Amino acid sequence: MPESAETSQGITTRINEARSEADRTIEEAILYQSFRPIAEHLSSSNAFLRSAVNEAVLSGAGSLGPAILSQGLRTTDEFIRNMAAKAIVSINSQDAIDALSAEITVGNVHYCATSIDTLGKLRSKEASSALITKLAINNVHIRLLTVEALAYYKNADATRPLIKLLRDRDDNVRKAVIVTLGKIGDPRAAAPIMTSVSYNPTWPIDVVVEALGNIGNVSAVGFVCSVLSTHTEVARAAAAEALGKLRHEGSAQSLCKALRDPSSSVRRKAVEALGKIQSRDSIPPLRARLALFGREPNSEIRSQIAKLLAEIDPPALRTSKLPRTTERESPKPETRPRSRNAAVELDARPRNVEEPEASMND
Repeated sequence: MPESAETSQGITTRINEARSEADRTIEEAILYQSFRPIAEHLSSSNAFLRSAVNEAVLSGAGSLGPAILSQGLRTTDEFIRNMAAKAIVSINSQDAIDALSAEITVGNVHYCATSIDTLGKLRSKEASSALITKLAINNVHIRLLTVEALAYYKNADATRPLIKLLRDRDDNVRKAVIVTLGKIGDPRAAAPIMTSVSYNPTWPIDVVVEALGNIGNVSAVGFVCSVLSTHTEVARAAAAEALGKLRHEGSAQSLCKALRDPSSSVRRKAVEALGKIQSRDSIPPLRARLALFGREPNSEIRSQIAKLLAEIDPPALRTSKLPRTTERESPKPETRPRSRNAAVELDARPRNVEEPEASMND
């Protein structure tokens, strides 16, 4: 017991000493307006000191200020950069945004990734505006990171600058632009995206139609329908899903054709899309997939179809279970006697006596 007590007391002493040293480090950094004392202690082999300084920086971020913390973004140590960025995010002021924005330069391209990502996480219009100004930097790496960071926002002010980058010389930048425009959801981006496909034939069409579905501009229905019938399995499945998001009844016919697509993933997405559109024109093709001939081979998709038919036309599901006859037989008149006495009386009647015709009112 005494040894364990001494060990516990020793650890407590070391923690308190580390915290005192961390407080002195913060004071020194503020005095000299330098992040270097903090960086030196964060690189120490003393785990207690590293932990104490990290805690002191995060709790004293407001006192240190963005000017000092932004210096930590220039170090080669990824842990220190992330810690400094986290501290700046906790401040979330215009000064913090300006400090992060100043770090995004061509000369500092290897360290600016943390600054760009941090601006993306601030989730403020001011941070978004700072990122938009970086789209014009003549560095592929910075442009790509900036485009991806703008996906955190739904700032329509970024639409026009991003549309210009649809002609960027780098394939990865162009692809990121389409994804980001889809997440922003500005209807103005639909037409430029569709036009850009004509001079970028190697683009992954699934990314394009997914973005068009997220944007929600119904002017893209025709383009997406054409993808549903002419491209790869992945692209066709993405097109079916996008048509479900667009929810335009004019796409029902194309989706009904997709019910016979060789790919089960495409057929599943087509049924889901038809469920969102709820068009009665889709009832006959859907019922045909439950019939004996032309039956959907996948049991899960058959269940989807049955559920959808029950939603958009409940009687359709019930009549599909009737015998396959051209006409339903009319019910035969009841001939069984209603009682024993009636049966006896009927049997006792003479066979050669003609009975009067029953009136229409009986």
